[in-house]
Parts: sequence; C-alpha cells; structure tokens
Amino acid sequence: MNTLGWRRALTAIVAVEAFGFAFAALLHTGVRIAFLPDFFHDPLIIGATVVEGLCAIVLGIAAILLGSAHRRGWPFAVGAVVFSIVADIFGMALLTLGFGPDSPFNFLFHRVGVTLLVITLAVLVAPARPSLRVPASGPSRSPSR
Repeated sequence: MNTLGWRRALTAIVAVEAFGFAFAALLHTGVRIAFLPDFFHDPLIIGATVVEGLCAIVLGIAAILLGSAHRRGWPFAVGAVVFSIVADIFGMALLTLGFGPDSPFNFLFHRVGVTLLVITLAVLVAPARPSLRVPASGPSRSPSR
C-alpha cells in the first residue's frame, strides 16, 4: 500500500472511532432509539456522555487533519488517540469499581474500542511508516506511484 493509501486508511479508521464515540455518547444520554435492539440501550450516564463526546470531537478533528495532510495532523492524531485510550480505560476502571450502571453494549464498546485505539496508536507511531508524516514544509507535490 502506498503512502496515500495508508493515509486514507488511517483517516477512515480514526473517523470510524470518532463516530463510535459519538454513538456511545448519544446512547449515554439515555435516549432510546426505536429501531435499535435492546442491546444498544444504555441508562443515563452524564459523565460518560461528556467524556465520550470529547473523544468524538478530538478524534473527528484528528481525522479531518489527517485527511487534509495538515502538518499538525499526525501529532494531533497521536494525542487524540492517546486521550481516547486513557478515557476509555478510565471509564472501564470506574465501571469495574461500581461507579455507574453497566450494560452489555457498554461492556463490549469499551473493550473493542480500547483494542482498536491501541492498534491505531501502534500504526501511527510505527517507525516503519515515517513516510506518512507530512514534513514541516507541508505536503510535497510530487506524483505518487
């Protein structure tokens, strides 16, 4: 896969993670979405709504910056993913300690989410992909192969 392909793939993955957090934040408002099965219904958890909403926002910005090849996109994406990993693990710890109601969706979301975020972080910081980083002078205009 060439550099552009990797960049597009990472942009898509970060965008999907942002939408996942936005969906979880919506569910934590206690809203019952009629066409979804009961598995997706969560009780009102205000703290989780706020934190997962913040994760959705920073991951969404990271996806936009990565997709536009902005020179700050790469470091912002790394920071957004690290922030989201810490928030996800903190949420799991609070639930494990009994601070808040849990649900099957919430249990699965946190475990799958942190796994995908860690994999994303590994790809973002992998030394084998330095060509994906945009140089400080901006993207080059040379044709890709």
